[in-house]
Amino acid sequence: MKERIINIGPRLKQRRKEMRIKQTKMAKELGVSQTYLSNIEGGRTNCSITLFVDICNYLNVTPDYLMLGNMRGNRASIDIIDELKMCSSEEIATVKKIVDAFVLKKTEPY
Repeated sequence: MKERIINIGPRLKQRRKEMRIKQTKMAKELGVSQTYLSNIEGGRTNCSITLFVDICNYLNVTPDYLMLGNMRGNRASIDIIDELKMCSSEEIATVKKIVDAFVLKKTEPY
């Protein structure tokens, strides 16, 4: 069975630009050349699984976002969900009230 190659380039580039990170800086911090990163972003080459995971961590996105465009959550929200799993029902209710207050504040007219 032939494997389908997924082009992560456009979403990688978009996220990098959203974070205002220069391609040269990201490449250096990931330990790859700027040309290689440019080729990934342009869909001209693929990357290893190891580099893919490093890119996800660097850009603070989940793998499904880079592969499919699904932004179910960033690393921070995933960490929060994991931490909430260790909380009691009462603690979770308190956190929900706090989050609700933040959301309400954002939706209130000035």
